[in-house]
Amino acid sequence: MFLQHKYYVFVKNLPFFSSVTSLEQYFTSFGDVEKCILIDNGRACYTRTAKVKMVSKKDVKKILKQEKHYLDGKQIQVMKYFGMATHKAEDVEGKYHLLFDKLIDPNLVSISRWEENNDQGEVMTRELEDAFHQFEYTRIHPFRNDDFLYTGYAQVTFKDSGNASQILAVAQSEFGDRFRRAWDEDEDLK
Repeated sequence: MFLQHKYYVFVKNLPFFSSVTSLEQYFTSFGDVEKCILIDNGRACYTRTAKVKMVSKKDVKKILKQEKHYLDGKQIQVMKYFGMATHKAEDVEGKYHLLFDKLIDPNLVSISRWEENNDQGEVMTRELEDAFHQFEYTRIHPFRNDDFLYTGYAQVTFKDSGNASQILAVAQSEFGDRFRRAWDEDEDLK
């Protein structure tokens, strides 16, 4: 089983909207891709990680030799794959959180406006991703109601509060009154 790991690379910090197709297209430039798997946390929450299986170990070496990798316009991290038990332990839920509201038009939160709501939800998520791309966030969570419509509320979770002042500055300048509050798991930062 361990020998199989030599055919894989582990990918972190994927852009929120990356797909299996975009992963395959990128890694095909290094050689033949056998399969790409986007990884969730077991609760159907996308972790922005993936594992990519190459046909040849030589292709894996080529990938790992390259210092920087970019996918969908964002820098990603690519590393040796050591098995999911190891990489799941690395998956950090995050300790520093921001809450936003009014990120979409409240009139669009209606079953009759499903398509527009879905489009606005995607725009909202991309807007958050673009604003915070330079920080190590672990999750962007757009809230949905019981009808699976975006509500306009979203939470962004960061690994820690080490860059809190910079993160808050971006939140306030980019989102103004749509930024509600920030908190650390141990202490409310308002």
